[in-house]
Amino acid sequence: MLSSEEKLQRFSESVYKDAQNQCNALIEEAKKKAGAETDIFETECLEAAYKTIKKQMSVILRTTNEKVSKAEIESKSALLLKREEIMKEVFTGVLQKVSAWKQTKDYENYLLDAAEKAKNLGGENGITVYLTSSDAQFAARIEEVSGVKTAVSDTDDLIGGICVLVNNTNKVFDLSFAMRLSEAREEFLKSSGLTL
Repeated sequence: MLSSEEKLQRFSESVYKDAQNQCNALIEEAKKKAGAETDIFETECLEAAYKTIKKQMSVILRTTNEKVSKAEIESKSALLLKREEIMKEVFTGVLQKVSAWKQTKDYENYLLDAAEKAKNLGGENGITVYLTSSDAQFAARIEEVSGVKTAVSDTDDLIGGICVLVNNTNKVFDLSFAMRLSEAREEFLKSSGLTL
């Protein structure tokens, strides 16, 4: 038989073991609870981080797009300015050459030939050939050679060449150098691919 002391010893061990088991169970339960709470907290942190990253990416993307758009606009503006500068230089050179050519006998022959060819545009109604004020000295010669009526414009807007009005109608054929330069300019813009 066991002595009281041994019984007390066994009882103490049994109580200690039960307490140890309960303590371990509580620790395991606390670990599980802490793990679940940690998982929830970690998930919340990750979601918050994802939202922050997504928001910052949106800001960065918008800022980048704005910078790219601004750079594109600045590039196109610079390109347009340079193109205009080049076109002005080219057409200034052309106008100088036209002005020099208008002082030659070839120019008078050109006007006579243009008036002769324009006669067919009027048919039975006939035509009136308009000249720039700087070409007024050719009016009498054109009437004499081609037999068409001439008139002189108040300005030099036509630059040179002729403008043809079909008599008794509202039909006008602009064969002036101003029109040809305008058409050449438009063609240049199309062919250069520099239009916006």
